[in-house]
Amino acid sequence: MAEKEFTTKRKFRDVRTHKNPFSADDKFPLNPAELQARYEDIFACLRDPSYTGSREVNFLDIGSGYGRLEQIIAPQFPDKLMLGLEIRPDAVAISERELFKSGVKNGACITANTMMHLHLYFEPESLEKIFILYPDPQFKRSQYRRRIVQQQFLDTYAYLLKPGGRLYIATDVEPVYHWIETHLTRHAMFIRDKAEQEDEMWELYRTCTDDALRAMRKKGMTEPFAGVWIKQ
Repeated sequence: MAEKEFTTKRKFRDVRTHKNPFSADDKFPLNPAELQARYEDIFACLRDPSYTGSREVNFLDIGSGYGRLEQIIAPQFPDKLMLGLEIRPDAVAISERELFKSGVKNGACITANTMMHLHLYFEPESLEKIFILYPDPQFKRSQYRRRIVQQQFLDTYAYLLKPGGRLYIATDVEPVYHWIETHLTRHAMFIRDKAEQEDEMWELYRTCTDDALRAMRKKGMTEPFAGVWIKQ
């Protein structure tokens, strides 16, 4: 794989891989309006008088890492706003730099602890799409409560998604995929998209992130474990 396609090997090696989501975190908005007041600082396109697109976040990337998904998807939907939430400030700093270098103006990443405070970031039923890609597998049973897909977190995703909104999942760890699939199947507000491979995002979201590229390089994977669920 060309070095240009896989940039995390050296550039990001000093960034912490994990951070405890249940650690103290005092940097969060008190309500969605407080975050919305910062949108012009967060999204470069909103400072452009010629921009006529959305002024609300439409696409949300939970655990955005180094912002590759925003670099790939946001330019293809120039009238939408895409926001990545990442718990590691160092990774967010890299995301901001890479997005600026690539000229993406309608995509951004900010530091956030989604497990603790996601409900404070957006109005109910305001998001069109949520992406949860290659989440931390948390292999130890004692750490299962840190997995980003389980019933109480799915309640929040359903609360924020519009009716018909979509939740996109991808992982390179089969047991984690089965965990996610089981929890989504049990949740009353989500149904599996039977035509998921016809979704406009299907070819975009599954293999473009740094974690996806790493899995393909190290594990020889060509397809991740992936799925699309619809909020009823």
